[in-house]
Amino acid sequence: MISFNPSELWPGPGPALGCGASSGYGWAWPFVAQARAHAHHTLKRRELIDQQRPQHQQPTFASTPPSHYSYSRRFPISQMSSNGEVSWDTLRRQIRTLEHTLESDITGYAKLCTSVSTAYSSNGKLSERTISESRDVEERIEDNLKQLSLQVDQIFRLLQTSSVAPTGSMTHACNRHREVLHEYERDFKRTRTSLRECEQRASLLSSVRSEISSFKSSQLASEEDRHLNDRNSINSSHRLADDVLGQAYETRYQFSNQRRTLFNSNSRMSNVIATVPGVNSLISMINSRRRRDTLILASIAGGCTFMLLLLTFR
Repeated sequence: MISFNPSELWPGPGPALGCGASSGYGWAWPFVAQARAHAHHTLKRRELIDQQRPQHQQPTFASTPPSHYSYSRRFPISQMSSNGEVSWDTLRRQIRTLEHTLESDITGYAKLCTSVSTAYSSNGKLSERTISESRDVEERIEDNLKQLSLQVDQIFRLLQTSSVAPTGSMTHACNRHREVLHEYERDFKRTRTSLRECEQRASLLSSVRSEISSFKSSQLASEEDRHLNDRNSINSSHRLADDVLGQAYETRYQFSNQRRTLFNSNSRMSNVIATVPGVNSLISMINSRRRRDTLILASIAGGCTFMLLLLTFR
């Protein structure tokens, strides 16, 4: 049995404890001292039992151990590191630090992706500054993820190569670190994929806008060229119409000259006939003789034809 003096650990009754003689609660101090002594005695006894028990029979806790039982007291973690490797506590601290850093970085990266999506929805453009900032954050997160993966692999190797059998809580802690790593990788990949899709949409939209603007400029240029061609065609048509009108006026002038020439010829013939009276009688005689010759020839031809038919049907 372990004997100790409770007055060495706790002060005696006094005003600070509220149970002094003047407060009227002095009668309760022996009971309080007895309860505290019993609790301290139980604690010391457990520590002595743990120190005397073999190391492979150290107690394990299904849940989080009490504050007076640390991992270093129940398991000599310093003995678990071999060949100068980092100890369990150091690896846990490093992994937690990386997890906190990654959590803040991934949260900031998600906010950046949200701002990029909002900017794209508002004006359909992405600034170069935002893109470069997202690239920097991605590189930092990728480096931290690689480092965290190495730390998790190292802590698993530490458990596997340790001479002391790992407890369930240690295995659970390692598995939890790996799950957290996978969650961070999944969240980062999902956010990065969303950001890449947004950048691709913005790039496609900018290329479509540039093509539309170039098409409009080419359409304007082609429209001006078409107007110039139409103007040249109209001018050519005007010149052709002027040429046709000139030829028509020239033909009309020629017809007028011929009309005047014929009119002059008729007037001259009338003057000649009026000047020479015998010409009309001569012309009438010539015409009468021509008619007579025509009648003679017709009668002879008719008689010959009749005789031929008569001889034929006889």
